[in-house]
Amino acid sequence: MNNVVITINNKKIVDEYNNNATVSDVIQNILSQEDFTDQVISQICIDGKELSTQEEDDVLPLRLGQFENINFTLKSNLTLAFEALQSCNSYIDNIISQISALTASYQSCQTDESNMLFAEVIEITDLFIQLLSRIQKTLKAHLQESWEKPHSVQQLEIHLLSILKAIVPAKEKNDLIMLCDLLEYELVDNLKQWKIKALPDLRALRTACDSFVPQN
Repeated sequence: MNNVVITINNKKIVDEYNNNATVSDVIQNILSQEDFTDQVISQICIDGKELSTQEEDDVLPLRLGQFENINFTLKSNLTLAFEALQSCNSYIDNIISQISALTASYQSCQTDESNMLFAEVIEITDLFIQLLSRIQKTLKAHLQESWEKPHSVQQLEIHLLSILKAIVPAKEKNDLIMLCDLLEYELVDNLKQWKIKALPDLRALRTACDSFVPQN
């Protein structure tokens, strides 16, 4: 049986692997190479098929001899951070849509549904905050001492955390008027401001990142 053809970003690699090696072995070898420092495997394509996340997990222990060709798509953490920034608008739209459903549920006194939707809104908002934190951590790591958090981001972060902090006692007291006001106006307005100002300010750092040369 011929050795599987392995490519990285559609370019054939020089290394040859035994057919008994696993897909996981190849990944570990690739990521250990200096050329691929700060790189992440974002997609695996086997015999012309792009794998889902679950399928990727399933093929890791499989032997290379089962396949004809494998292509690994590698991207830098910085590239992934800016791709995540591009998707933030739709993420925010989803949160706002969930808030609208939640406030409508409160108005129709659907207690069980409201509790479920409330938990979902808090969870996805928290995930949004974590995503922004990871993006900024990546930008800071790349720009090093040249990193400076945009003022709009700093302001909206503080405001967002203060809103979430105020939501907790309102929910505990079952103060639906205060809760709906915080959700429908304060939180939604904050999220819209991210789309208008803060996210574009973060995206604008792309030029600085592309031109930055790390100091030794």
